[in-house]
Amino acid sequence: MTGAAGPSREETVPCERVSHPENYTGTSLLTVHSIDLTQDLAASAANPISVAADGDTVYGTGSSLYVTSNPRWWFPVPVDPPVMDTPVEPAPSATASAPPASTSTSGTSGTSSGSGLAPAEEPTSSDPSPAVPPTEPVAPSSSPVIPPEETEVHRFDISRPGAPKYVASGKVPGRLLNQYSMSEHEGNLRIATTLADQKTSSSAVYVLRADTLARLGEVGGLGKDERIYSVRFIGPVGYVVTFRQVDPLYTLDLRDPAAPKVTGELKITGYSAYLHPAGDGRLIGLGQEASEKGRTLGTQVSLFDVSDPAAPRRLSQLFQKDSGSEAEWDPHAFLYWPKTGAAVIPVSSYRENQTDSGAMVLKISDTEVTKVGTITHPKIKEGDHSFQPGIQRSMVIGDSLWTLSQAGIKVNDLNTLDEQSWIPLS
Repeated sequence: MTGAAGPSREETVPCERVSHPENYTGTSLLTVHSIDLTQDLAASAANPISVAADGDTVYGTGSSLYVTSNPRWWFPVPVDPPVMDTPVEPAPSATASAPPASTSTSGTSGTSSGSGLAPAEEPTSSDPSPAVPPTEPVAPSSSPVIPPEETEVHRFDISRPGAPKYVASGKVPGRLLNQYSMSEHEGNLRIATTLADQKTSSSAVYVLRADTLARLGEVGGLGKDERIYSVRFIGPVGYVVTFRQVDPLYTLDLRDPAAPKVTGELKITGYSAYLHPAGDGRLIGLGQEASEKGRTLGTQVSLFDVSDPAAPRRLSQLFQKDSGSEAEWDPHAFLYWPKTGAAVIPVSSYRENQTDSGAMVLKISDTEVTKVGTITHPKIKEGDHSFQPGIQRSMVIGDSLWTLSQAGIKVNDLNTLDEQSWIPLS
């Protein structure tokens, strides 16, 4: 660790601070550091603790830190050996038996023409040793079986200052999408995963006790032959989007952790890659529109009415053909400002030999999604060509909308989108 003044310090994790789950979780070491940002980094203790496990997805609350991993993502897929049409000749015996008569009519009598077969009759061996029985054919070994895909979950208690405390580890079938696939609520962890093999797939939501990560309940059968594209948990309700050709939006009742259940389903074309709450009974979905065969067509933003969990419905949709948004895979690129109903998403539109990038500003009311305008940044010139930088982040400060790209920061009026300032970064 290196402090602001320059001095650095190295620190190892003491053996007494290394834990391991009850079940084997691999040979990796997952280390969690606690850093007091009010003190000099090199002078303060990082209080590291470690667990013999791997980690790739992190989700945190005010009192818990969850780290998950999928330890078998690298597992090789077995390939069956090729089937050989040529039969294997048995091992020769001390006493040879006559082979079947040759069907060939040419060549010397008693032999097959150029076939390599033995004569029809051979003298019996005078060797007194007993005959050796033919070798039994060896049954081919069975192909290795791919172990079922699982997600391991490790919980740390961060409710007190200082070093976190390792609490428990657990696992659920399948693979989770991202940190939005997890949610802690009233002492339980809800986690959504997709379990797939080479033939089929299906998704489920599991409820685990936060203190032991033991499984309490589950609801499965979501999106047969599809996979999860987005998840959002809001209090005792869950929303899951799966997709292959159409987009089922499932609503889940999670009030009883031992018996979660599906309460509603909405099938529409396309999918939502990110779900964002928009007040009582409203949900924003950002993703791609698609044809009935599942071919993506461009960016879409939908407003859903989820006030009746048994009958979710789409109130409005805005569609921009041949485009994509960074917010589909990076939710930090999405901005929703409830005070005014403004939403901002980065969008790149594709035309022949040209890409147009900017921030699309929307107005989301209680019933409708409408486009207000688009903010673009100056082009960046590199050699003989130039390109328009993609906008990566947006924020509201006062009554102004600030957008950030690699070229700089632009400030616009939040209501009229009139440009107020441009701050270049190079």
